[in-house]
Formats: sequence, structure tokens, C-alpha cells
Amino acid sequence: MSTKPGIARQDAYDITKIREANDLLAMMKAVNEEREKPDAGVVWWLYAGADAVCALIAGVRGERGALLWSEPTKSFIPEAGINDKHVDYFTWESHHHPQRPGSEVPIDLMYRAVTEYVATQERPTCVNWIVAPDPYSGH
Repeated sequence: MSTKPGIARQDAYDITKIREANDLLAMMKAVNEEREKPDAGVVWWLYAGADAVCALIAGVRGERGALLWSEPTKSFIPEAGINDKHVDYFTWESHHHPQRPGSEVPIDLMYRAVTEYVATQERPTCVNWIVAPDPYSGH
């Protein structure tokens, strides 16, 4: 009998096709425990339907998680982000996707945000969001 989570491992998930947030969280927690590089995290794109224009980018890195809310013209990071520099994260398919300063939060807050997003299909309100600085402006 397999003890692997029941959700396939991939880079992105349409949350409208996920029946239970716990299935997604179980997969994320298993990946977090299996990480081979303790200083690097794993990140996923979560979106609500094929026509979605917004996405929640969520990642795991030990006791920290990454969050970014992406809209067509701007992105948002947690107001209480705890990292002061870019942090290495990779997709399930090993593509490098570093997370910007201020995007990491305690892992439990990231799990709550994912749970809320799956339930509401809206930007999670359990996080106080601020507009993310433009990564290309030097600010």
C-alpha cells in the first residue's frame, strides 16, 4: 500500500480541480520533507480555472513558506515577509524560480493561505498583502 499523497506532483495546479485542500497540502508537506537541498525550496503556481488571470505562487522550504499573489499588472507579497534577500526555490521540474525579498512567511501561514485559496478561489485574506517592489527597478 502506497503512503504517497493522492495528488500528482507537477509545477502548477488548477485549484478548481482539487477536491480537498488537504490533498494539496499533503503533497506539499511530503515534498518539503524530501527536499535534498536544505537551503532551497520548491514552488508551485496555483490558479483558479483555465481562464484565470491571477495566481497564488506558494512554496515550501523547511519551516518557511513562500507566497506571492500575481495579477496581470502587479504582484503582492506578505506585509510580514521574513526574508531580506532573494531565496532559491525550484519548480517540481527543477526550473530555478528565486523568491524575492519579503515573500517568505512561517510555513503554517503559507499552508493556511493555500487552504483558503482552494476554498474561496480568491486572494487569501489570512495574509496582509502589500504591492511587491518591481524586481527590475532596483528598489
